[in-house]
Amino acid sequence: MTNEEDCGKLADFAVEKFGGINLVAPFAGIIKDGLMVATDAKGRVAMKMSLDQFQSVKHQPTGVFLTVRECVERMINTATRVSFA
Repeated sequence: MTNEEDCGKLADFAVEKFGGINLVAPFAGIIKDGLMVATDAKGRVAMKMSLDQFQSVKHQPTGVFLTVRECVERMINTATRVSFA
């Protein structure tokens, strides 16, 4: 997810559905069928990763950042404050 609004909606949904967020475990990664280049049985290049495929992979850290940022905001804003006084 690389859309700020969508990440906020995801975090809001978690708070509404479960009453809060206690943990965020973001994972970045996309599995594509193929590498930068793939070879055929004769060892010749048979396929190259497209620019669109590469760009979808390189934007994953943005999704991690946005997800963590939005979830942490809600974690802080909905946390139960404990007083030992």
